[in-house]
Order: sequence, then structure tokens, then C-alpha cells
Amino acid sequence: MERPEGGREASFGRDFRVCLWATFMIQSFQSMFFMYPQVLHVQGFSLAVSGWLMSAFNLASTASRPVAGRLVERAGFRNTLVAACLGLTAFTIPLLFARSGIALFVLRLGMGFFWGVAMVGVSSYQSLAVPPERRGSAFALVSMAYVLPQLTLFVLVERFISLGYVQFFVVSVIVVDLLAAWLSLSFRGDLRTGKGEARVWGAWSDLPKVPGFWVLLGTILCWSVVNSSILQYLPMLAASRGCNASAFIAVNAAMSLVVRLLFAQAMNHMDRRIMLCGALTLMGGMTLLLLVARTNLHFIAVGAVYGFGMGFGFPAMLALMPDIFPEHLRPKGVSVSFFALDLGFIVSPFLVGYGGQLLGLDTTFALIGVTGALTVATLYFRGWRKIGAA
Repeated sequence: MERPEGGREASFGRDFRVCLWATFMIQSFQSMFFMYPQVLHVQGFSLAVSGWLMSAFNLASTASRPVAGRLVERAGFRNTLVAACLGLTAFTIPLLFARSGIALFVLRLGMGFFWGVAMVGVSSYQSLAVPPERRGSAFALVSMAYVLPQLTLFVLVERFISLGYVQFFVVSVIVVDLLAAWLSLSFRGDLRTGKGEARVWGAWSDLPKVPGFWVLLGTILCWSVVNSSILQYLPMLAASRGCNASAFIAVNAAMSLVVRLLFAQAMNHMDRRIMLCGALTLMGGMTLLLLVARTNLHFIAVGAVYGFGMGFGFPAMLALMPDIFPEHLRPKGVSVSFFALDLGFIVSPFLVGYGGQLLGLDTTFALIGVTGALTVATLYFRGWRKIGAA
């Protein structure tokens, strides 16, 4: 398998460590901004303005995905990632003094665009750098970098904001941006073949011809709708019942980390189609328990089982991208996959918002979860089983 830069057999250990740390830093940016609504509240902005500013980021990151795939192919991994991280820095610094809603909206659009480019860049690099026989364990560890910021930097930033040090939030994000840019310099990036020739990439029109393309996108979209609905809006349900959202969120994150640590090596030998579809079916089914969850202990139990599914499902989804897409289509394939992942975060607020008003949050969660589970089961039996085992 050819690796980035010069077609030389890059050291898997070196490439993997760089990918791991870069993913941690880029995900830290997003995780720290989970506290941004609280920052805006402290600064006197309304909930409506906060909603627009959070949505601006998601819309821009979604729009950036197809562009990002092309940038990676033309400019290379290193150049794309360094530029994206510096772009994040450039759009974060004005937060120190910007107080206009319009100015903040523009800044959030810029952040979303460059964050989307950075994620496609690092994920495409991973898909080429990790050997097929090690994708299970490697992506299990990479997926931990998505969760760890929520248990480390997020907690630190939350503490400082609660003490009134709002500017510390912005400074912390800037430091993370710069560290990510510095790490990006370590990426191999000229995308040359072993003969020193430019790598030939496939066309966008080639993607739908890849076996499993539509099944993968459908499965990712189901995953995203179910997961984004639960993670973004379950705290409201918990609060309405006098419970702590952390009873679910913290246990879910901890369980997913434990699963990835314990089963990382075993994931190299598991069928990733079954891992992903089985995990989503379990997670969707767990939403039925939210109909009767009334205590913190109930939410802890649901979080533990949900996290068990997350622990297997998310690494399987990341690994299926390079399983499905051949090397010459990887950057474009990864960008389209993340586009489908982003769509769930755009669709879920409308489903939960309108559904919650008509049926209640618990019933809406149950309907979304069960529908997702049934849909992905159909995709498995009608689609994945016809494709060779991953």
C-alpha cells in the first residue's frame, strides 16, 4: 500500500502518533466550543443569537467537506492542515474583542469552514497511513481522540468560565489552534508516487460506482441523526426530570473509552459491517428506555449501554471509509462521508424541535432511535451483506 509522500513505506508508528495528536487537538477545538453558548450568555447575547452562531459553524463545516477533499489532493496533507489550523487561529483571535452579532456570525462561519477542512485532511491521511490489517485497532484508538477532549480540556474550560474568566476560553482555543498547526508540520504531505510523479486521483463521478457507496452514506446518516439527537438534546430531558445530564454524558464517554481500550486489538478481526450496524441497533433500542428513565441511576444505566454501542460503532464507521474507498478516491470519499455525518447535525434539531413540541422529548427520542435501528438493519440485510466482508 502506498503511503503519503514519495511512495515510501512510512513508519506506521510515527504516522499514527501524529494523526492521534492532531485529531485530539482539532477535536479539542470543537469540544471546547460546546461551552460557547454559556460564554455568549455571560456576554449578554440571547438564546436565539446563540442558536444562530452555533448553526453557522455546522453549516459552514458541512459546506467545506467537498472543497476539503479537493484541497487535500491539490495542496497535499501538510499544506492543507497547516493552512486550516492557521485559518482557525485567524478567525478565533477576533473573539477577544468582537461583540457584534453579525461579526460573530462571520467568525463562526470561518471557523466552521476551516475546521471542516482540517477534519477531512487528517481523516484522509489516516485512511492512507493505516494498513488494512490494523484498521480496527488503529481507528479504535483514533476515535478515543474524539472523546478525550470532553473529559479533559472541556472540563478545564468549563471551570474557568464558571469562575468568570471568559477570556481564558478564547486564549485556550487559540493555543489549541496553534498547537494543531505545529503538529501539522510533521505530516508527510507531497502526495507523490514512488517514481516521484504526482499521484493521480479519481473523479467525483467515480464515487457512486464504488460498491457500498450508497449503503455507507445511508448508514452514516442514520448514525448521525440518532447520535446527534441524543447527545445534543438529552440534557434537556434529564433536566426536565430533575436529573443531571452528566449522569448520561460522562458514563457514555467513559464506557466508550473502556470498550475501545479493551477491544482495540480484537477489532482488527471483527466484521466492521456487523460492528457498526449492531452498535447502532443497540443504541437506537436504548432510546426506548428514556420513556421510563426518571432517576440519575436510570440515566447512568442507559448511558453505559449507549456508550458500549458507541465504543464499537464509531471506530467501525471510521475504518469502513478506507475499507470501501480505493486509495485514488480516499480524499473525496472521506469528504463525502463526513458530509453525510454533518447532515445529521443539521437535520436532528428540526426533528427534535418539532417532534418534542408535538410528542414530548422522550417519545421523539424513542421514535428517532427505533427508526434509525430499523433503517440500519434494513441497510445491513439489503445492502451490506451483498458487499464483501470488511
